[in-house]
Amino acid sequence: MKNHNDPLENNISRLIMTSYDKDTPRKCFTEKIISDALNELSVQPPNRKTALPPNLVRRHHIFKSKISQLITAAALVVVVCGVFVLVHYIGIDAPAYGFGDAIKSLSEGKTLCICGWQIKDNEVTGENNVKLPFEHWYDLEKGRFWRRNAVFDYRTDTINFYLSVCDGEYMMSEGRIWYNSGETVKTISYLYHPDSKDSTINWIKNKANITRIEGFNYIGKDEVDGVACDLWEGEYTLQIADTLRHSRTHTWLDPRDHSVVRTRAWGKTDNSEWFQASETNFYKFDSTLSDDLFSTTAPEGYQVERTKEQAVEKHEAEFDIYNNTTHWPLAFFVHKGYILKNGAMIVCWQSVDATDTSPGKYYEDLEFGGDLPKLPIEVYALSPMPNARDVRFKGYHLLHTQKNTAKGIRYYEWSLFIPDKEAPPPENIFGYQIYYRQNADEDKVLDVVQSMLSSEEVFMVESAADFKTIVLPAINDLNDVDHLIPEYFTYENVINPIVA
Repeated sequence: MKNHNDPLENNISRLIMTSYDKDTPRKCFTEKIISDALNELSVQPPNRKTALPPNLVRRHHIFKSKISQLITAAALVVVVCGVFVLVHYIGIDAPAYGFGDAIKSLSEGKTLCICGWQIKDNEVTGENNVKLPFEHWYDLEKGRFWRRNAVFDYRTDTINFYLSVCDGEYMMSEGRIWYNSGETVKTISYLYHPDSKDSTINWIKNKANITRIEGFNYIGKDEVDGVACDLWEGEYTLQIADTLRHSRTHTWLDPRDHSVVRTRAWGKTDNSEWFQASETNFYKFDSTLSDDLFSTTAPEGYQVERTKEQAVEKHEAEFDIYNNTTHWPLAFFVHKGYILKNGAMIVCWQSVDATDTSPGKYYEDLEFGGDLPKLPIEVYALSPMPNARDVRFKGYHLLHTQKNTAKGIRYYEWSLFIPDKEAPPPENIFGYQIYYRQNADEDKVLDVVQSMLSSEEVFMVESAADFKTIVLPAINDLNDVDHLIPEYFTYENVINPIVA
């Protein structure tokens, strides 16, 4: 397979200029290091002492890098294998800290760089173990990001780079259209990304492979860039469709601040040997990046496939659950979760029967803390994934909201899901399995099944202030009827519920 080698598109040293902390021996992200990082990342910096971030040159060079695809939560589960929470140790020299410290460390600071590679097989050429590098920059304060990923281009037998940029509100992604004539058109498409800051932090936690799987073990020290890191190892198995996928993960933590230094993941099925799936390296900075890096103005020469205005319309349309009743009448969708400090979770979800002309009837005579409404499809329980503690969250009704749209009134159920035993911390898992039952007539068919609520859609609510700034605005966004939000719907009453 040929590598796409346009110097304007692939040479990250055109974007990042050498920056240097004279008080430490570490030179950060030299041109050679960046070049090597993109050339299968075979060379790493000499050590990991604090350094200043790179200074970025003008934006027009950025767009001459071919641009990244957004990695989905499902892909992260399979490709970037999950990580772990500290439960027991092997050996008397195991470090006395938990991986929650590593999560906290990742979220601190102003800038985070994540770079590495995934290994995939080219199904067209038959070439195996092809390294696909990636490089991601995150503005942790404003929820902005710049993500550059290598992907196979099966039409031209090359590896090309694609970029996604988020300015905190809109995400801009590059694409390609190939015509039979041989002409290639470069495209730009926008997505509306209003929850950018929170979802970016959640995405980083997923990417970091930290604290998801209980039972991982400390296996000793291993040096990375001159630092003697704590090395952790673990294995787990997930069922994806009809296939059992086994994952093994190594994670290196810097014992000085518990920060993630590197992760490495392997995978296998019952019928295969272990194969390395990815390696990821992490670099934190206390300085900010240029605003130009996160500009979402479409560059010249690109065809805009979806405008920002159309992105907002698409975002609103995707929230319309009736879009999932094209072929069959029943649909449900779990939108978001809000974890409280006592382990319970407020969840917003919907369920409809497209043939029902009076959907509001399901919400009559409900009680705060009582039984869930008997909607056509009832989401009655959730469980963390993986579920090492065998925990089940049972749902109780809190309130419902309704939103007036051009296509009619849309109803939303807001439930409180309470664990039947101590649940693992939310940073220890990558999602929640959804349990549902059909209350509608058996002859009616459910069109689209949602099996999991991704941890990217679950947010922490640790105080009354968080409740006011995170939960209440989310509820108000999906409500046009004031009296539907009762006065007793307060943080205190939710954190100490009296359930039926």
